[in-house]
Amino acid sequence: MTRRPPEPPPPPRPLSMRSLVAVAIGQAGDAARGPHGIAHWARVMENGVRLAGLTGGSARVVMAFAVLHDACRSTGRRDPGHGARAAAFAASLPPDVLPLDHGEMSLLVEACAGHAEGRVAADTTIGTCWDADRLDADPGSPAAAWPACTGAGADEDLRRWARRRREESHVPEETIAEWGIDPAAVAVDGWR
Repeated sequence: MTRRPPEPPPPPRPLSMRSLVAVAIGQAGDAARGPHGIAHWARVMENGVRLAGLTGGSARVVMAFAVLHDACRSTGRRDPGHGARAAAFAASLPPDVLPLDHGEMSLLVEACAGHAEGRVAADTTIGTCWDADRLDADPGSPAAAWPACTGAGADEDLRRWARRRREESHVPEETIAEWGIDPAAVAVDGWR
């Protein structure tokens, strides 16, 4: 009798950014209107997708990180513990909202937990997440001086591109519209 090879695993379920953003906004409350809110999340996602294409990091994890990493802030200023709160929040989300496999979820939780500590990540996906956030750091914040985790994150052309977007308070309208939000309702630092 000939044994059949095992069935390949099913493809990952698509990540619905619209649903994930809605849940993140609900968690963030008024903080979604601040400097670490929706416009920042969108810039971090665009930074991260660009970086993931260069680093080989998981774009799914990076996209989820972008909208969750600051969703549990209690202030727009220094907020110790917000990374750990974001990690716990991400881990609590049901699979219909956040359909990541076990490995992806582990990376997301670690990326959220450690993103505000200034470390350099050994894992490519976590480093891609952290670089995406650091590329959007306010020039006066400690995060702006933290080292890049990936070669792509250290690339001067990419850093200039991201810095210019931050300095111009760029609102990524196309990304925000894909999330089901009217870009006209989003201000520089969050919501109008």
